[in-house]
Amino acid sequence: MKPHPLLLPFAASLLCVPLFISGQTPAPLAFPTVPATPPEKAASTFDVLDGFTMDLVAAEPLVTDPVAITYDEYGRAFVCEMNDYPYTDKAKHKPSQENSTDLPIGKVRLLTDTEGDGVYDRSTIFAHDLSWPTGAACWKGGIIVVATPDIWYLKDTDNDGVADVRQKLFTGLKKLNVQAVANNPIWGLDNKIYIAGGTNGGTVQNLIHPDEKPVTIRRSDLRLDPVTMKIEATDGGARFGNTRDDWGNRFLCNIRNPCQHVVLDSRYLSRNPYLPAVNPLHDSAEFGDQLPVHRISPPEAWRVLRADRWSNDPTNHMPRSELVGAGVVTSSAGITIYRGDAYPEGYRGMAFVADVAGNLFYRLKLTPDGVTFKATRVDGDKEFCASRDIWFRPVNFANAPDGCLHVCDMYREAIEHPWSLPDDIHAAIDLIKGIDKGRIWRLTPKGYKVRKIEPLADKSSAELVKLLAHPNAWHRDTAHRLLFERQDTAAVAELRTTLRESTSALARLHALWSLDGLWKFTDTDAVAAVHDADAHVREHATLLTEGLISAQLPSTPGAHSLAPEIVITATSGNSQSPAPALLRELASMTSDPDIRVRRQLALSLGSFTHTAAIKPLVTAVKNDLRDPWMRTALLSAPVDILAGSTATLLRDLPGSPEMETLMRDAGQVFGKCLSGGTTYMHLMNQGLFFLSALESQRDRVPRTVESGLEGLQASLGQANKSLMTSAIKPETKAWLTSVAKAKTDIALNASLPMEERTRAINLLALLEFASLREIAVKLLGPHEPDGIRLAAIQVLRPRRDDGVGTLLLEAWSTLTPAPREAALQALAGKKEWLDGLLGAIEAGRIKPAEISAAARALMLRTTDSTLKTRAEKLFSTSSRSEVLAKYQPALSTLGDATRGKLVFTTVCAVCHRFKDEGRDVGPNLATTLAWTPEQLLTNILDPNREVSPNFAQYVVELQDSRILIGMLTGESESSITMKGADAVEQSIARPQIKTLKSTGLSLMPEGLEAALTVEQLADLMAYLRTK
Repeated sequence: MKPHPLLLPFAASLLCVPLFISGQTPAPLAFPTVPATPPEKAASTFDVLDGFTMDLVAAEPLVTDPVAITYDEYGRAFVCEMNDYPYTDKAKHKPSQENSTDLPIGKVRLLTDTEGDGVYDRSTIFAHDLSWPTGAACWKGGIIVVATPDIWYLKDTDNDGVADVRQKLFTGLKKLNVQAVANNPIWGLDNKIYIAGGTNGGTVQNLIHPDEKPVTIRRSDLRLDPVTMKIEATDGGARFGNTRDDWGNRFLCNIRNPCQHVVLDSRYLSRNPYLPAVNPLHDSAEFGDQLPVHRISPPEAWRVLRADRWSNDPTNHMPRSELVGAGVVTSSAGITIYRGDAYPEGYRGMAFVADVAGNLFYRLKLTPDGVTFKATRVDGDKEFCASRDIWFRPVNFANAPDGCLHVCDMYREAIEHPWSLPDDIHAAIDLIKGIDKGRIWRLTPKGYKVRKIEPLADKSSAELVKLLAHPNAWHRDTAHRLLFERQDTAAVAELRTTLRESTSALARLHALWSLDGLWKFTDTDAVAAVHDADAHVREHATLLTEGLISAQLPSTPGAHSLAPEIVITATSGNSQSPAPALLRELASMTSDPDIRVRRQLALSLGSFTHTAAIKPLVTAVKNDLRDPWMRTALLSAPVDILAGSTATLLRDLPGSPEMETLMRDAGQVFGKCLSGGTTYMHLMNQGLFFLSALESQRDRVPRTVESGLEGLQASLGQANKSLMTSAIKPETKAWLTSVAKAKTDIALNASLPMEERTRAINLLALLEFASLREIAVKLLGPHEPDGIRLAAIQVLRPRRDDGVGTLLLEAWSTLTPAPREAALQALAGKKEWLDGLLGAIEAGRIKPAEISAAARALMLRTTDSTLKTRAEKLFSTSSRSEVLAKYQPALSTLGDATRGKLVFTTVCAVCHRFKDEGRDVGPNLATTLAWTPEQLLTNILDPNREVSPNFAQYVVELQDSRILIGMLTGESESSITMKGADAVEQSIARPQIKTLKSTGLSLMPEGLEAALTVEQLADLMAYLRTK
């Protein structure tokens, strides 16, 4: 990357920054400060494209630190002021933990334009003493405010501009990372409020209904029903930003992921408890986390210095955004889809995203891409709006009553997460400077004339229905909300007329959901809407029709209510009642020209435990199986519906590549369902018989059947089970054995590609251990590459045979670090094999220093008290303070980087990457280049002093008594995904989980000193500090 031209003067200023010289105490840093621009002069600092201007509508003292705005039915602005960002007590602030000494000094400000000139001139503090207020949604004359750890309802009943009703609705949002808090509640079309959950997580307690079970969130959003005051987790889990387009598509942003589309609703993912965890977010931004930005302000001197420290690795392994003081997205915030009527038509539906650190914001054009979107830049090497003032800190936007976007400018000299600053830089800058300032701007198009906002509060219900066709989102959304709040059934007739006759597709869409909000959406409404001329309306109508059909179907005891013979063969003998007329109506829509309608059809049809749903479900998806979201729509269906659908698809598309992928995924689902018990055994026998019949037609099914078996056995293997030990029929077992034996020669053929051999090895899991042992010995031999040995260990790991532990211990001396760690994880994870491992260590055949810290942690967490006592005797640890004192001489010992590389390979590479070596389990150790030697020594020997939530350790005890330790990398209502120290990710169905706990510790366990002498630690530190 070319140096940013504005870096040069600031780079020169770094000549004044004292340099650290080993053996000397560095002098405190000092950076030049920049004065704030007065509000009346600030507009001149902007460069805005396309003839737009930035017009000031509010500034200090009327507003300070604005981070979110919402407008009520009178057009008044409720502004959340996050005055407590990033802390209120710098001296006591500690990274990576909750800071109880921070004071709740945030506010909600009420701004009013009394003169109708588009500028706010009256300000009252609507509510004060709020902790981290980050957004509000209007409801029944008041606002629902997210202020971590709480969610409040605030209302002014005496019209003095101050809330006299202050009711805490929920609590328990985790107050940890100030940039990862819950934020931006927005209304959805479905009459629910969606709250971006951030990534801090929490256990949300309902204070209105205290008997309700608390809702635990980690990386998910929240959906609130303001009528019932019930809250639930829903899909999401990004950072600061939450918006939707006119058609109900919701978008989030992360700091380096500026546009993420929420593609799936969690209720579909949770209906099949055996579905592996699916990430419901799609990164739509064309450049992902490498999106370039073009600031016109000079980068701050401290930012340049930090980047200079982090860029000293010539191999450039760190993210590009961390290696320069400017030029790359690092702080995306406030994504907002423009939905107003003041800009040219081409702007409608564009995403506006702030880059807070860059003093700018830009726009992205959203174009459909299957069932999701692509987001692309439209302004080349310029940004839509950039300021020369480094105090300009755009953090959020709002679609305002005037048809324009309003921009929240927090206006601070420095905005940065304190945890991202080296201690000496943090000490030298003031992160709360500007707490008394803040601006709100109108992004104004050329030729714009200020509008006088007409209040909607006193409109009749009939007038509100007409406003559903208004071109400005504030008018439509507010009318929609007021109709829902009033519950005025007198509006029903007008809504039905709008649904059928309006020329505005948006009006028809709002009418659809307004009828549902009034509990008046009927079968006849559904029939009219599913055949609407607009695909968006048809998609939403299909979703709402799903609920009507579900209410008409008889209740069933569970998802396995269909007879296996009916599901797999789709033969006669179906004693089910006739399908409801609406189900037949949906079945007639499977050739809809729009993929999003077909996707919603697949999701909805998969909700019905009725054989009449199988054929149309297959028709809806079969031409789109290359699309992963369409496959997920099918895979999320209840197991019996999924089985019937895949059987039908195999008849229609037996040898297609997309069926190969689908069968592998479906096999994983069926494996998880078998691992949970014998409920589906009859269905599985039918399915395997069906596969064996297809397998005989090799010319038609080249790899599809094998793919299904691979997924099935892999899934069972993760649950410590084998298909061959399940209650399958003898003839089926014989067929499976023949399939596996046919793969032996391929698995052992060193001349074949590794991918082909690995697939063959996966199928060897179908063999009995007596047949597998001799093959496994060869695959674990020193002549085989790591990939083959790892595949062999993964096949052995789920076995229950005692001989597996012996086999792995016999191969120990020939295993290289990656296979050795995989073997350790296998041996330490089962009581039967752990006994042998401990015995080998006690007998001296394996040295304690050869056992990785991660494996030691697993051994010390065994639930067998005898085994635990033996492990504690072998791996007793000193207190961290004693260990740190013992290893202090490493700081004054001249280390050898060449020897240190060997130490890294042996001790660290199992979990960490450095200079193209190692694994991406823990953080990339290139970041250590910015650490002092003291910091490096402390973090190696005392990893739990500061724990990043992203690398926190979770312990899972399974129903079969196995213990798994790792990072939680994904979760849904039906499963979790964990990554262990061996870098292997596995999906675990929730029914398999006995307990799931966060230890509050780092994934990197204590006790690394057992494998290191003082001299070796000095060598390692020397290597990690090489440029």
